[in-house]
Amino acid sequence: MKNIALSIAFLIALLTTNSSSKAQSMVKIRFYDSCKDSVLKLHYELDSGLIVMGDIYHEVKDSILVKKPGLYTLILSFPRGNFKGKFGNGHYQAVYYYVINIDGVKNYTDTIELPRVTFCSTGALHDSYYKSYNCDELSNGHVLDYYKNGTKRSEGDYINGWPVRVIKYYDKTGKLIAKEKYDKYKLKRFILYTKEKYVNL
Repeated sequence: MKNIALSIAFLIALLTTNSSSKAQSMVKIRFYDSCKDSVLKLHYELDSGLIVMGDIYHEVKDSILVKKPGLYTLILSFPRGNFKGKFGNGHYQAVYYYVINIDGVKNYTDTIELPRVTFCSTGALHDSYYKSYNCDELSNGHVLDYYKNGTKRSEGDYINGWPVRVIKYYDKTGKLIAKEKYDKYKLKRFILYTKEKYVNL
């Protein structure tokens, strides 16, 4: 009886291993930057919320092999604006988050549109610089951003890169999906207008 139980446990483990090894997807993502009007190949990370990422995915040439299906947050840092600093010149860094659903059945290929208007920092540890840029210029006045299809992506008012009052975000169909409310340049409230599990701004 003990041998039968061990055999069944081994068979279940074998089937689980085989089924999980089949649930893999190659992820290949490029980024459309409307500021440069070009498609870019940029380095990005995927985060599933699990601690040991080596067991979840690894890089293969210009793609990522994802071993476990689920929701992943793509984390990307890309240059915007220029600065002259104490230790040299460089670009401010915009950080962008985008949620993708990997089903483990088919490969995932996409070209993600980067926002023209985004918050940037120097990327230095403990640096408090954090302002909005519209491409390579500080956001000033009433600033609009559009998707490639011409639909409004975001709108809001800025003073020298600082958001004032309300910033609105829209999906690709033009539906309002989120608002950020600011007081004295500080975010006071974030309102989400969708019941979706996740939203990409």
